[in-house]
Amino acid sequence: MKKKFGFFLLFLMLYYVNSFAQDEWKPQTHFTGYLNSIIEYSGHSNVSALGVPTEKHKGIGLAQAGFLATYKPLEKLEIKSTLVYSPWVRSLHDVVVEAFGQYTFNQGFKLGAGKFLTPLSPSNLYYYAPLNPSGVLPMVVSHHMFFPQSVSGIQITGSFGENLRMNYNVTYGNYYITDHVEGGIIGIQGQEEIVPFQGHYEVYEGNIPKSYLGGSGRLSFDFKEIGTLGLNIFEGTESNLVVLDAGTGNVSSLEEAKQRSLGVDLHLNIQKFKLNAEYWNADLKTTESVPIYSLVYKGYYAELIYDGGTLKPWLRYEYIEDAKAVFTDGSLVDLPMASYSSGIAYRPFYETIFKFEYRRCLVEKYQKTSYTNFKDYNYYLLSFVLSF
Repeated sequence: MKKKFGFFLLFLMLYYVNSFAQDEWKPQTHFTGYLNSIIEYSGHSNVSALGVPTEKHKGIGLAQAGFLATYKPLEKLEIKSTLVYSPWVRSLHDVVVEAFGQYTFNQGFKLGAGKFLTPLSPSNLYYYAPLNPSGVLPMVVSHHMFFPQSVSGIQITGSFGENLRMNYNVTYGNYYITDHVEGGIIGIQGQEEIVPFQGHYEVYEGNIPKSYLGGSGRLSFDFKEIGTLGLNIFEGTESNLVVLDAGTGNVSSLEEAKQRSLGVDLHLNIQKFKLNAEYWNADLKTTESVPIYSLVYKGYYAELIYDGGTLKPWLRYEYIEDAKAVFTDGSLVDLPMASYSSGIAYRPFYETIFKFEYRRCLVEKYQKTSYTNFKDYNYYLLSFVLSF
């Protein structure tokens, strides 16, 4: 009898708690997404610096399909997932870029677990096509040589202050790769300086790579609506370094290495103008190879965007040194490049964006190898984005 009475009291308690919670908060569900179709053309040479024919130069098709869903069963608990399909996905891991739950204890302390977009650059958090006037992200972000796109693990974040707001973020867990992940239709996005050297570089080499362990930290300062200054660090306890066959230039192995990346980003809003700039530096050292290899990466960009309402023209300059590999004979391949970009985004309706972009990719002047078949080239992009 006492046992039945106890179950009855438990039932009443759960019933009233649930009723009270429903009165205070109603679960919220939000679902959105987008389709990004592009026409893409690259004028790089038909023959790479290694003397082999390069891949196709033009293409048209679906570059991305994104689906974002959030669910808030409680006022302080949010569950979020983001699925993004592209022609270059090789596993479900590539499709699921975010899937996490986060509990807000207060504004200064939020705890989450799952898979997170790496918060070290605002462009990485908002790389979705409807949120950017450019169709191609800055190379320090899209190449993912300085930090991976996503990390699966735990995240602690929060903010303090009002007029001058300080934000922090610490994320630690597993990631799958730091490499020149392909994008677009023809795969040149993310591999702009590699294509003139050896044509398209197959990132995964037909195999899903193992996960690595690493963490990131970001400290940023917001002053009202004027601007943001961010300080960032990523440290991979295990990463990878490409080793090429000395005779063919083909990938022979991926050597394990430790990596540390440091970055600073600045964002200013002056009336209708927005200035974005980032600088990154990274050092990587192999842990298992003989001999031990040590490389240094660096990259930066600056872009100016004018917000004219339905029209957003922009300009960008960028420089990067992150395409590095070692031949089996010990010689180094170093492929720096710079680019000038300009474009415009036209948004006649909130759900629809048309983009045009032109880039001049400068590889002939900056390359640091003994190979001579490097030529500067033009890149064009037309994009149609439909969101819902």
